[in-house]
Amino acid sequence: MWRTKLSGAFGQNDLVFGGHPLDEDRAKLCVRDAKKSGDTLSDFENEMRKYMVQQNPSISLNHVIEQIDKARIWWGKKRLVTKNIKTL
Repeated sequence: MWRTKLSGAFGQNDLVFGGHPLDEDRAKLCVRDAKKSGDTLSDFENEMRKYMVQQNPSISLNHVIEQIDKARIWWGKKRLVTKNIKTL
């Protein structure tokens, strides 16, 4: 269910996750719903990555990492170690 709502948690033009107050509310709800449904953080990150690349195939790796970091924090985890991520 959260997967169908994930797009509403991103800015339409900038693909910032939870950047606007309404987007932030939707982003946090998506995180909560994903956790409740038993999905893993890795599942959530993969869906975020797929959505961002689908919306903008030339999106930068740094932008994707920044957005995933927000989700990780709201999930209750530490930020990503960027040197471990090489490609989308």
